Amino acid sequence: MVEAQRRLSYVKTIKPPDRWLCKSTPRYATGVPMDYVLSMNFNFTDVAARIQSAAELEGKIYQSNIIMYGTGSANILKGTAKVVLNRAGEAQLDPLPSYAEWGDVSKDAYELSIVPSANPKSDKPYNLVGTRTSEFGIEDISCIAFPAPRPAVVSIPSPVDYLVSVKANQDHWRCDVDPAPVVKDSDGRILLRPDVYHINFRRLKSGQIAADIWSRPKALGSSYLSKFSKVAESPREDTTRLTFKAAYNIERDAAGPLGVFWSDPFSEVFQINIKPNPRANAKSPYVLTGAAQYEGQTWGKTHKGGETTFSCSVDE
Repeated sequence: MVEAQRRLSYVKTIKPPDRWLCKSTPRYATGVPMDYVLSMNFNFTDVAARIQSAAELEGKIYQSNIIMYGTGSANILKGTAKVVLNRAGEAQLDPLPSYAEWGDVSKDAYELSIVPSANPKSDKPYNLVGTRTSEFGIEDISCIAFPAPRPAVVSIPSPVDYLVSVKANQDHWRCDVDPAPVVKDSDGRILLRPDVYHINFRRLKSGQIAADIWSRPKALGSSYLSKFSKVAESPREDTTRLTFKAAYNIERDAAGPLGVFWSDPFSEVFQINIKPNPRANAKSPYVLTGAAQYEGQTWGKTHKGGETTFSCSVDE
């Protein structure tokens, strides 16, 4: 691409919501310096431009909003390029006091050359420099590109990546268990079920996801510590549901003789659902819901334990 084409191509990239900030200096005695906001859309070489300006009279601001049409051109032999706006379209002009007037916009014409920036370190390689001709006379105009603010791009990790990024030595998942009826075995012993699970998720070298689950359920005036780990099969990164079955690293306080009994960790199945956090500006982009289906064992007897449901968030 030759220099003239580069200049015109750059100007074409400055399109709404980006715009040009322009300053004008009139050559005629009755004129006053003004600022313009210029935004342009190109269709090949055809240009549609919006030119906005404001004037202050007696402490009050008056605005103009004018659509202009024209062309953009590149002179390859000379290495120059320019934009000419010489056909007025719709104009919205605030009514001025009787002693002032905007002028006839149908007689306006802009000729803006695309020139290299005077600052070699600028991230904007080209500026616009030229004139505006109106029924009052000629104004010198210079414009610099002014990109509109862009919203910050927030990178949200995949559900599984975020699940395992919450580390046990910093944060962990706190899962509040929904109330459920008391379950007893045939000997009247109470099934130990926690009010809260604390869970840390890990990615194993095999790609499987491990869940370290600990809790301290209470019954008959005492509390009992339970720790165990379960494994889910290797998930896809976009997976939003994990099923944990196989159990290992089981540590539990003795409970059998004390009128309570534990569920069987080997038969327990934990279902974890990963969902977007409905709270705006929350630290965690995801929350969890889940269910634990289990059976209980006492002295070789198996008792249907049912299901416990819970909801989880990151506990800081």
